[in-house]
Amino acid sequence: MTADVFPPRVGDRESFSAALIQALPEAAVVTDASQRIVSVNDAFTAMTGYAAAEAIGRNCRFLQGPGTDREQAAAIRRSLQWNAPFRGRLLNYRKNGEAFWNELAIVPVPGPSGPVTGFVGLQRDVTESVDDRAALLALLTQTERERATLGALLDVARLLGQEVSTDTVVRSVSEVIPELCGADRSAVAIWDGDTSRLTIASATGWPAGLAERMERVNLSPGESPELAELLVQRQPIVIGAQSSAWARDALERFEVASFAAMPIHSGGALRGLLLAYWTSADKAADLDESLSARLSGLAGLTAIALDNALLLEETHWSAAHDSLTGLPNRTTLERQLERALEQANGRAATAVIFCDVDGLKRTNDALGHDAGDQLLKEVARRIRAVVRPQDTVSRVGGDEFVILLAHVDGEPEVEDLVRRLEDALAAPLRIAGRSLSIRLSMGLAFSSDPLVHLPPSAAGTALIRAADLAMYQRKSRGASPLSGAPLGRLQRLAADLPGALGRGELAVHYQPQLDLAAGETVAVEALVRWTHPVLGPVQPDEFIPIAEMNGDIASIGEFVLHRALADISALRRDRPGLGLAVNVSNDQLDRRGFAAGIAEALRSSGMPFDALTLEITESKLPADRVVALAELSELRAAGIGIALDDFGTGYTSLAQLRDMPVTELKIDRSFVQQAVSRGPDLIVGIVGLARGLRLRVVAEGVSTAAHLDRVREVGFDRAQGFAIARPMGVAELAGFLGR
Repeated sequence: MTADVFPPRVGDRESFSAALIQALPEAAVVTDASQRIVSVNDAFTAMTGYAAAEAIGRNCRFLQGPGTDREQAAAIRRSLQWNAPFRGRLLNYRKNGEAFWNELAIVPVPGPSGPVTGFVGLQRDVTESVDDRAALLALLTQTERERATLGALLDVARLLGQEVSTDTVVRSVSEVIPELCGADRSAVAIWDGDTSRLTIASATGWPAGLAERMERVNLSPGESPELAELLVQRQPIVIGAQSSAWARDALERFEVASFAAMPIHSGGALRGLLLAYWTSADKAADLDESLSARLSGLAGLTAIALDNALLLEETHWSAAHDSLTGLPNRTTLERQLERALEQANGRAATAVIFCDVDGLKRTNDALGHDAGDQLLKEVARRIRAVVRPQDTVSRVGGDEFVILLAHVDGEPEVEDLVRRLEDALAAPLRIAGRSLSIRLSMGLAFSSDPLVHLPPSAAGTALIRAADLAMYQRKSRGASPLSGAPLGRLQRLAADLPGALGRGELAVHYQPQLDLAAGETVAVEALVRWTHPVLGPVQPDEFIPIAEMNGDIASIGEFVLHRALADISALRRDRPGLGLAVNVSNDQLDRRGFAAGIAEALRSSGMPFDALTLEITESKLPADRVVALAELSELRAAGIGIALDDFGTGYTSLAQLRDMPVTELKIDRSFVQQAVSRGPDLIVGIVGLARGLRLRVVAEGVSTAAHLDRVREVGFDRAQGFAIARPMGVAELAGFLGR
């Protein structure tokens, strides 16, 4: 079965096709768009005598023979050519040569983007009743119902194959149950194995009063003999007036005549129930083979979808939380801090307390890392017990916690919280038979300090950094008060940066890129550096956001480009193949004529166009990309390379990546680090993606020999990082290249 006909499941593509085909009691055939069979069910084999292996890859015409009506066969072909449904009767032949009348219902299956990707056909042997008009009409009606059933299952499969939440899964399944089995009302119940209770997760078709009763259902096996039987037998059941006293009461309470319960199993464990309800006695259904098959097929799909949804939710939770303590991680903290600053809008103070657990290394060394982990979990628990419900406690590093306090009155309120924290942590903790004391070093920063030059995201980063520096001062020097003054440093940087270029304080350094196959330096990345006359060297992650905010980034970018072109052009006399990579900001990309300016700079320097690669950062691509893509396309047409930097940290879709004029992917350092600590599967996939798109793939942040070995092993083209060389000035670079 092709992935285009049925949507794939996370980790198990075959589950959907098996569930869909085997859910139907009739012979079923699935073909691709060219009408070649890709899958059949067991009923097809039983009807025709052909095993799946004998049918797959062939056109269904192989079932025709000398007595087949050629006009009817031609009508089928015309319907398929027009991508139209077909329903009719045709004389076919079994493998043993026996003729039989085959009642057909064929429907096209559109793909996600619209065009038909295949066909699904239901087949029924109607030889014995072909002369009975009434029986034939009944068969046609049944075939239409099966076609509708297949359509419903296909709709569910398409939805459940997507990344959806558990709530979406149960709601969608609940809505399709009545259509699938002719019920008046429906519900999906979830089984909690820890509490041995059954609750209703979603219900469809219930009047308001009865819907409220459904929401309150919380059932244990001890209350319902039918539920207890279902848990043991693991078989579907129908509950009617002849059932237990509990069942009769349930029928009366929910105003139904009967209902069917189909268990949802996954990995041998009960996950829940599909519930179909009939409101009148004449509509109440026995759980016949056909109804059971439909509900069983839907239950199989539901189990897969619930597994997928839970895995997705766990993945999202894991991406946002620290696995040891369960606290929000740094990424989540930064988002919440940005939101708090936006909501405060200067009217209320937001405080950040940076905490460091003293002596964790000694605990790890003396008692082992398990003891250190217990210590960290206890610290997390005690901090959470003290702060307000609306506050955020985050673990941002090995022994580092950050507390976000939104809407505080001032430093006295925070200092009171700090005193309560110290009291809560004063009680000794017994680990591995020893009594340990817990002590936190803490630093404080307030948003009430002037931060008007920074957007909320940068202001949040500044607050965390300020609190970190205040903590370090208190820890190393015993400084008081609790808060330091690092925000003043940021204000100083914002004030002095606009004149830094004119005063000659900015310089360009170069970090080599190693060709992993050849083992030699083939390119360098140009990096700007700022040495403040008073504050000394300033890290780029401090001043680049300020430059982007105050509009200096374009002039800095132009300076870096021209300086780098001049330096590398000179070095290319001895190393003619040396390439250059230069970072480009959004401000530059958003300006029409940017590409023309790059071309003019290259001509002036004498550097070949194909020796330059411009790096754009994935996570910072402008929302309106029309101008940016036009400029990038013009640059690419001129032969200039385009690299997508920090790939994996932004939100570039595969479609966008395909449409962008990119020649290179630079994989973010976090993926390289994870490849060593957690295995290479993710970066192997990224390298495969790059290969499929014919892109060069570069690993950045390769800081250890282990990193270098891993990226070489999985097939990266190039690498850069401290394990190869640190950024250096042009004179040092010349010596480095000459070795």
